[in-house]
Amino acid sequence: MPAIPLPRLTASNQQAIAKANDPMGMEGRRSFANEMTKARAAGIERWYREGGKFFLAWVKEHYRRWTGEPLNWDEPYAEEAYLLRGNPWVEKLMEEKGGQVGYSESMIAIASFVLAVVRVSVGYGFEQERKMRDLTAPRIQPAFSHIQPIQQLLLRYKDALRREDTDSKDRKITVGAVPLTFFYTSTSSAKTSQERQAPASMTSFEAWVVIGDEVEAWPTGTLDIAMERQSACTMPTKPLRAGSTPGAEGGIVDAQVKGSKYLFQWRVTCPHCQTTQFLHPFGNFLKAKDVELEDGSKERQFIDITGRPHDWFCRNQTDLESRTATAYVGCIECEEQLTWEAIASGCFADNPHRSQEAVKADPDGLTLRQLCDRVLQERLPIHEWVALRLPRVASKLFEPVERIRKLTTTKNPADAIQQGLGVSVSIGMGKISLPRLLRCIGAPLAEELIKPDLVVMGVDQGTAANWAMVQHWYLPTDEKDLEQQWLKAHVQVVWYGQIAGLDEIDDFVARYDIDLVGIDGEPEIQTAAAYARKHQPRKVKKGKVYLFDQVHLKGQEWKETVRISQKQKVKMYAMHRTWGLDAVRDRINRSLLHLPAGLVYEPKDPQNLLYHYLTSERMQGKWAEPEGEPDHLMHADNFCQAAVHVNFFTKKGGGLSFSSMD
Repeated sequence: MPAIPLPRLTASNQQAIAKANDPMGMEGRRSFANEMTKARAAGIERWYREGGKFFLAWVKEHYRRWTGEPLNWDEPYAEEAYLLRGNPWVEKLMEEKGGQVGYSESMIAIASFVLAVVRVSVGYGFEQERKMRDLTAPRIQPAFSHIQPIQQLLLRYKDALRREDTDSKDRKITVGAVPLTFFYTSTSSAKTSQERQAPASMTSFEAWVVIGDEVEAWPTGTLDIAMERQSACTMPTKPLRAGSTPGAEGGIVDAQVKGSKYLFQWRVTCPHCQTTQFLHPFGNFLKAKDVELEDGSKERQFIDITGRPHDWFCRNQTDLESRTATAYVGCIECEEQLTWEAIASGCFADNPHRSQEAVKADPDGLTLRQLCDRVLQERLPIHEWVALRLPRVASKLFEPVERIRKLTTTKNPADAIQQGLGVSVSIGMGKISLPRLLRCIGAPLAEELIKPDLVVMGVDQGTAANWAMVQHWYLPTDEKDLEQQWLKAHVQVVWYGQIAGLDEIDDFVARYDIDLVGIDGEPEIQTAAAYARKHQPRKVKKGKVYLFDQVHLKGQEWKETVRISQKQKVKMYAMHRTWGLDAVRDRINRSLLHLPAGLVYEPKDPQNLLYHYLTSERMQGKWAEPEGEPDHLMHADNFCQAAVHVNFFTKKGGGLSFSSMD
């Protein structure tokens, strides 16, 4: 009797039998865990064997941006930068950069590679919660959805464990059960900040690799706290990749760059005189000038006290416009233009000078590629900081003419240099210069400045009384651009002192024929809002009121918001906390502020105008007022500056458009 053939099991039958034999799916879980353990060991071994070359090859083949596009490799320094970023034997890397150089994209690429290939946990830190949210959902998650190895891991995890990977949107993402934890370093608690305690987002997670974005803005000590999250890492090194637009000299980035074991900077050779040099905006773009200081000594400077360049490489010295239109990147030795071919054929090399300017370089000095090859051969980690100075002037996007125009016309020189050139500067740090303030006393106006274009009042609310200032604004007649009119205006202080209540402003409007009034919204917000509603700019011809709230704004001087006070809407302008005060200092430095004649500096006199200007100190990201010392009149000046600027750019049919903050 012939044997009866057994029925053939379909795939669904096999899955059903397997599920019946293992209803909890434990065999699949164990199999996946073993697979992950082997893959992690293999990934770590290969990473430390091939280093940055492995990372670079993987990024070129697999990495995709949030748009689904691969990375653009047009920048001459891009590949070498990725070789260093991806070398695990270099434990701690600090990148000094300008704006828009692809740094954030490179950090997302590192996170993708570590999760998909090395399969160890990653911590990704930001300076603020808002920045974290802005990058995770719009850029990081979409990028992951386009990266094939990550998607394969997600599907494998789902198949083995019968569940999805974690995706908590802005806190944690897992790829094949490997966690990527996002954290931010800012804290609303002043006490926590002073005591260097970690904010809640920096606790209760493990990270074998840590990434830090814009670390210059991280509170003191939080970079060390972030590194503590790596204590469980068992790899030969604990890789940390950090970078930022630099801030002031002596800041986090500047300190790590100057104290690094190696500083890799772009090295080029002039095609005209064959001088090999480390490329830098100070020396290859801006030219130095010997300046006599107030104490009689001389100092070599690239920018003046206001942050504007003294001089730059140009082909036509006839006038400012000609000098601007012919700007170029030049050689520190022969001053001829460095061709794009010469710049693009450069390489990263160790700069032993650690200087913040272009200097001559040893043509045979250690290059980045040589170091990367050496550590792979020796298999000896570099535990000290290594620094990478991304060359803004070697970018294909760098336009010398456009950059000089911005540097000479900007109202925020420090930001223009730090973001636009990637250089640490301490413009205006410290207190306002007393000698420069004294020059403003009784300074005469030009003969043609007879009638003011605007009369402005600024009011700073206090607990016992309100402090106010009245100014005459004289706008330059040869400038059509509103920004330049505001920037170059001569401002004359005609009255200052205390007022009892905000209703007293009406008397000043009538007496001085005041056009604009800028008022501090704190601490009596209800009183200020009620007064502002009565004097809305669109309803009155004189005494137009602009209400301000000083906050931290990233990338904006101010923006229009709507607040609710006593169940009524009131328009309020959120202004960046340092912008207006920086403008006050800048106008003093450029001798555009005219104070009443006969003023004498009387320290410790709470009514003394000069004392109010000199108490506060410009620090990183803020103006700090010593406890018990007044700065109300400087703030009143600040609100005058802001009122004019807002008035210029909120007029119907022109100016800037800002979305509501609420």
